[in-house]
Amino acid sequence: MRPIRITGLDKDITLWTPTSWQEVTVEQYIRIEAEGWDGADLIHLLSMLSGHDLKELDNITDTSLFDVLAIHLNFITKEAPDFKNIPISKTFKLDGKEFDVPSDLELETLGQKILMSNLRQQDNMIKQVANALAIYFQPIYDNSTFDRKRLPYIVKMIHKEPIVDMFPIVDFFFQKLTEYKKNGISF
Repeated sequence: MRPIRITGLDKDITLWTPTSWQEVTVEQYIRIEAEGWDGADLIHLLSMLSGHDLKELDNITDTSLFDVLAIHLNFITKEAPDFKNIPISKTFKLDGKEFDVPSDLELETLGQKILMSNLRQQDNMIKQVANALAIYFQPIYDNSTFDRKRLPYIVKMIHKEPIVDMFPIVDFFFQKLTEYKKNGISF
């Protein structure tokens, strides 16, 4: 993450934004997808990546910032990874701790399978990345049985992780569920 200092407002602010796809978090990527970035409006992109108010950013008086943004955020348009072709890691990190990715989803609980199946039926998989991962990561992270009440807490942690690390894992989970359905195992 790199700071962008903005002085053309009522107060000086520093926004921390990614400089590569490896730094774009799940939360930032969901914001980009949900708000539908048009590929050109750098202020809108800056708002989505920083979480800062768009109206305030729109009213920056320092127009020299445009060149800084164009260079700083160039990676978004030029280096977009094909998330489905990123190799899945055998481990994942949450809150700085490393865990093994579950490989056999048939061993998971009925509650996990039903919640995951419900997510899978929704329209936009990108918006469901953190929820889907939380369903399977919660028992591993907590070293306990599945507890759906803990999912919002796990989702918050997943939101802070890089999308390039998390998307391949959730794609693997959805593929496994599809395989199970094809083999007559329904959830």
